Amino acid sequence: MNDIRVVALRDADRDFGLRSLFSLDEAADDAAVIVCVGDTRLENLVLDFSALDAWTGISKTKPDAFLGVAVYGDLTVSNWIINGERDSGPFLWVRGDVRVRNFAAAGSEVWIEGGLEASQTIAGIRGRGRTVVRGDARAEVVLAQEHLMEFHAGLTADLVVAGDLLRIGDPGRSKVTGWSGGLPGLLHRGWPRPHDPLGDAAEPSEARSA
Repeated sequence: MNDIRVVALRDADRDFGLRSLFSLDEAADDAAVIVCVGDTRLENLVLDFSALDAWTGISKTKPDAFLGVAVYGDLTVSNWIINGERDSGPFLWVRGDVRVRNFAAAGSEVWIEGGLEASQTIAGIRGRGRTVVRGDARAEVVLAQEHLMEFHAGLTADLVVAGDLLRIGDPGRSKVTGWSGGLPGLLHRGWPRPHDPLGDAAEPSEARSA
């Protein structure tokens, strides 16, 4: 059975370092974060501020929305992880691997310490968010359009439809059968650098303005 709790951001940040990973500068220390303790299995996960209340069934102690979801373990989702809010959205941090049928993010920031395996699609759709996968990524189709996607290891896919905001840290480990769209930042000015796996913090804004 899943162990899902609500904790204050100060406690989640102490345990997981969330402020260093996400845009939470203006968030109060007592803002609410959903924490899934251990390996977690879900049917669906909607990363929209308006949907997290209903998804958890947990009442907030304050009227503002849950900031995001932190999973301390692997996350397995039977159907889809989806975020449709373009300007923002709850963050998702996963300590382990993510397995899902379809993954789509727009305005949310997603950080996966392990790998991301989608049996069908991984999509970064038009929005202000960012998806970071530290391990290998695998899907039938990968779509990266106006959403920064960083695969720090290899990428395996039948088809990649890419804009200029797709970055692959180790192209030599990648296996892509078909490619459509612009050339991604495979060798984007030395990214990733050994001391900073995300590269120059200014690069995403530069890429967006290009």
